[in-house]
Amino acid sequence: MNKKVASITLIILAGLLGLSVWIPSQYVVPVLMYHSVAAQYDEPLNNVRPESFVRQMDFIKRHGYQVISTSELVAGLRAGKKFALNTVVITFDDGLDNNYTFAYPVLKERSFSATMFIPSDEVGRAGRVTWLQVKDMAAHGIVIGSHTRTETYVPDVESQALWEEIAGSKRILETELGRPVDFIAYPVGGFTEKAESLAHSAGYLAAFTTNRGRSKKNNDLFAVRRIRIKDSDRGLVLMAKLSGFYNFFRSVRCPY
Repeated sequence: MNKKVASITLIILAGLLGLSVWIPSQYVVPVLMYHSVAAQYDEPLNNVRPESFVRQMDFIKRHGYQVISTSELVAGLRAGKKFALNTVVITFDDGLDNNYTFAYPVLKERSFSATMFIPSDEVGRAGRVTWLQVKDMAAHGIVIGSHTRTETYVPDVESQALWEEIAGSKRILETELGRPVDFIAYPVGGFTEKAESLAHSAGYLAAFTTNRGRSKKNNDLFAVRRIRIKDSDRGLVLMAKLSGFYNFFRSVRCPY
């Protein structure tokens, strides 16, 4: 082997070695975001049909993904843990009653953890979960988080009212459940630095958004990015969203 070929070979090997180190460093645990799980719903973008949800959960189960809770995720992020490349978190927004009637039995049957982000003042209203249902899920491995009190768009709320939306919802949920509520998800993903500060002051350990924020790496615990799962997601598309590298190819949207 002449010197030129040897040099090219070394450069290629060095490049491959660098990629082998760099690629895993871009891994971010995918946090899946669901809303409605129903046969029919008036917001198609936010709805996954029950049969599609079963198919997606079976895909996760069949391919050996490790489903962890938001508690495990946040504790790991705080500790600088390196998660296995097949880790996934499942979350739901809005506290819809079909989350209990359709999604919860599927999760329970597969022993999957999930987090339900619930607007406290909407509990018991038409189309929403009841306190009895919330307590049942909390007693069987579902993490209950806040989605503010009234599911309001956070950037539009003045400071005093915002404190009640953020801290008040935590207080109400904790009173009803008799256990800590450590996480909040901003409705529609919108947030501000003030909202992050208030969530921290209220005692939350982390806050979740959509694909809004300032970092692809999910290293801001009060702006943890999530991935919307659609009814049509299957095969290679679903695999891409579960890969842990999906955020790398998404642009970071403005927080508000």
